[in-house]
Amino acid sequence: LPFFLASSWPPPPSSGASAPSSSGSAVVLLLWRHRALLESYTSVAAADVACVKSLRRKTNVWGFSRVVRCLAPMVGASELAFRLTVRSLGSVDVTWTPMIDAKGFAASETYRREFPFSSSSENAGDVPCVAQVAGRDAGAVAEAAQLLVELKATAVELNVGCPQRCARTGKYGAYLLDEPDLLVDVVRRSGSLLRAVKLRVYDDHRRTVALAKRLVDDGGVRILTVHGRTRLQRERHRADWEPIRLVKQALQDRHDVLVIANGDVRCLRDLRLCAAYTNCDGVMAGRALLFDPACLAFQVQGPSPTAPLHAARTYLRHVADVGAPWQAIRRHLAEILHRVLRRAPHLRRPLMALRGDPTPTALDQLHRLLDDLERIVVVRKKRI
Repeated sequence: LPFFLASSWPPPPSSGASAPSSSGSAVVLLLWRHRALLESYTSVAAADVACVKSLRRKTNVWGFSRVVRCLAPMVGASELAFRLTVRSLGSVDVTWTPMIDAKGFAASETYRREFPFSSSSENAGDVPCVAQVAGRDAGAVAEAAQLLVELKATAVELNVGCPQRCARTGKYGAYLLDEPDLLVDVVRRSGSLLRAVKLRVYDDHRRTVALAKRLVDDGGVRILTVHGRTRLQRERHRADWEPIRLVKQALQDRHDVLVIANGDVRCLRDLRLCAAYTNCDGVMAGRALLFDPACLAFQVQGPSPTAPLHAARTYLRHVADVGAPWQAIRRHLAEILHRVLRRAPHLRRPLMALRGDPTPTALDQLHRLLDDLERIVVVRKKRI
């Protein structure tokens, strides 16, 4: 570390040493007081350098010559309209669908219609898109994967990360980690249809690395997403990037395998730090994009009080094109506008009261609500 970041600085003055000048002492004291901030800037600069150097040596399976930014699969949130929104705002390169139940998707045409893909001209912007399926029955998973490939999904991924009660009841998701032999068999029997897996980590990092190698060598997995939390950990627990780094290190000679890191990536700085620390080919974010769909964009104009309103209008434009359930619309608008609505809490109730299909009339009502919010934001900005 530089001298101004060392914990032993400044050294105690010796009896025989001459007293330092007042200007020199002031500089030393200033650097010492702000050593934490300087250390933060140093780490970010080092991460940027390491990230750029690592990217010069690789071109991943999708042809990107840099770290791939990924939208995480989120139940009730990563529907087509939102996927198109984060793409329009320049935040992601690859998107994931919400978790899809394999048995339900294979059996029900109605259920399949809930997950549209880039099968028509107006949806052509959502490519590449990975469809995530959940299940423990190899036949159902393979059938669902076949249908998803026919619907133009770029790739199909098996969920081995969901810790929720439904996964515990059905013994799929993260609960497949208790049955690694069955997990590898499900992936292998699906053949070329299922080449992606997203999993959580074990408490023992060696078990995580061993399972990852089995999935790649025996199961034929080519896209491996590792979430740096165990099955018992939730968002309040800090994600551990160390097992992700170890997995990537164990697979560093497999240039045909894309390793994606997931966990605690809230901004572009976190993405760079994660990419530099793990040396992964991609970094995935979820909750951060719900509150700021532009948080991973490389070209940022700077903080603006009207930026959430622009993101909300972009989302509504895509809703008008491809549709979305009202539950998702209310959720996205409430999260994107959470800071703006603090200035106008009286407008939260009409937003939450909207029901029914997203008809043109209802969408016009939402646009008028955004106009009211913008007037409030602009007036307060002028006062400031």
